[in-house]
Amino acid sequence: MSIRLYNFIFLICFFPLWVLHFNFSNFIKFLIFIILFLFIYFNSLLLKSIKNKIYLTVYLSFLFTFGIDNSLSLFSDFILYNLDSKSFFLTNNYLKGLIILILIFTFNFLFIKYLNKNGIKIITIFISTILFYNFFYSDKSFKNFPEFNNLKVEKTYNETTLIFILDQMAGINSVASSTKEGNYFDNYVKNFSKENNAKIYENIFSSCFRTRDSISFLVNFYNPKNPSDCIAIENNLIKNSKNFYNKYNMHKNALFELFDSISVFQNYFINYCNHKNVNKCDQYTQFKSYEYIDDFNSNNFSLIISGWKHYGSIFGNIIWRTLLQFKFISSYDQSSGEKGSFLSRLDAIENDFLSKKYDLIFFHSLASHEPYAFDKNCNFKRENFINYRTYNYDKKLLAHNLDRICIIEFIDQFLLRIKKKDNTIKTNLIILSDHGTRIKSDPNDELNSIFIYKKNNGFFERVLETENIQNVFKKIFLDTKN
Repeated sequence: MSIRLYNFIFLICFFPLWVLHFNFSNFIKFLIFIILFLFIYFNSLLLKSIKNKIYLTVYLSFLFTFGIDNSLSLFSDFILYNLDSKSFFLTNNYLKGLIILILIFTFNFLFIKYLNKNGIKIITIFISTILFYNFFYSDKSFKNFPEFNNLKVEKTYNETTLIFILDQMAGINSVASSTKEGNYFDNYVKNFSKENNAKIYENIFSSCFRTRDSISFLVNFYNPKNPSDCIAIENNLIKNSKNFYNKYNMHKNALFELFDSISVFQNYFINYCNHKNVNKCDQYTQFKSYEYIDDFNSNNFSLIISGWKHYGSIFGNIIWRTLLQFKFISSYDQSSGEKGSFLSRLDAIENDFLSKKYDLIFFHSLASHEPYAFDKNCNFKRENFINYRTYNYDKKLLAHNLDRICIIEFIDQFLLRIKKKDNTIKTNLIILSDHGTRIKSDPNDELNSIFIYKKNNGFFERVLETENIQNVFKKIFLDTKN
C-alpha cells in the first residue's frame, strides 16, 4: 500500500472534528490544523523507516484504535453512560478506558494480521463512515448550544428577584460547620444576612439527595415526604436531554410561570431555558470569553486540550488528566471553570439586573461544587482542585469551607456593587443550595443546606426551627404572608 493511502488513514484517524464543532477562535483552528499536517509529514517519515511487517501492523493497529476512539467518543458516549461502577469491576473510568483501548487494539491487530489489506480497507471505511456521519449529524455542534438573548424585551421592571442556587453547599450547623473554618462561615453568613436585612435559616434541609430531584421539586413547589419519593423523572418534572450540552431538560417549572421576563444563568447539568418566559439564556461553556479569576492560568493550550477532552475520546480524557496532574494545563471542566469564571458571570448578572429588563434572574452555579479550589485568600489554586480526590475527610471539609466562604464573599461584593449603582430597584434575593456536601453518608452532611431569603424592605431574622428548603421555597412564592 502507498504512503499516500497510509497518510489518508492517519488523517481520518486523527482528524480533530471537535475543533470544527466547538466555538474555537480562527487562530486556534488554524494552529491545530497546521499541527495535524505536520504530524502527517512525520507519519510519512515514520512509515518509510518501518520495514518489518509486524511493526507496521502494530502501528496501523494503534492508528485505528485512536481513530475509532476519536470518532465514537468512547469515554463520554460509552464509558460514562454504560459502564457504571456497579456493572464493571473497576470504579476508575480512566482504567476502564485503558482496558477498552487495549481490547480495540488487540482486535485491530488480529483483524489486520489475518485479513491483510482487506482488513485495513474495512476498518478505514468504518472510521471514514463514522467521521462523515458525525461531521453532518453529530449533536456535538455549537449550533445546538442553548443560548439566546431576546432583544425584543422592551418592558422595564422596578422589582427584580434574584435566585442563586449554589450547588452542593452545606448550610449553617452542618457537619462542615464543626471546624474552625466552618464556624467562621456560619458567623459570616449570619452577619451577611444581618447587613442585607435577610432571613437566615440555620437548620434547613433538602428533601432530596440528588440535584435533579431537589431542584425539580423546588421550582415546582413540591415537597416529597421522604427521600425515596424524590423521583423527579418519574413525576415528569425533568427529562433526560438528547442535547450534548445538557444532561437534563427542566420539563415543568411552576416558578417561571410567576414571572414575565426571565434571565437564566445555567450550567451543563440542567437546561431551564425551554420555558416560554425565558428571554435570555446564558450557559457556561469554556468556549466563551470570560475574565477568569487570578491564578486560573487561562491559555490556548489548556483550552485546546480541554476541548479535546470535552468531545469525549478516551485518549483525550487520559491525556487531559495527565497534563492536569503535572500542572501543564488548567481545567475548564464544569466545577473548575465555573469557579474561575464566577466573578465574570456575576458581572453579567449585574448588567442584566441594572438593565431592568427582567423580573427574575435565575442562577444555578457549580462554582460551589467539588472538587474545591480556593485558598484562605480566595485565590484559585489548581493544585487544590487536582489533588482533591486524595484528601482525607478533614482536608475535604477544610477545602469545602474555604470555597463556600469565598463564594458568599463574592456574592456579598456583588450586592454592594448593585446597591451602589442603583438603589431604586426593589430587590428580592434567595441564596440556597440543592443539598449538602455529601462528603460522608450522614443526613446532616448530605441534606443540610444553605438558605438565605431577603425580601424587599424585609428585616433580619434568624430562623432556628428545623425547616425544609422545598417547603420554605413554596411558602415564599405561594403564601403572600411571607
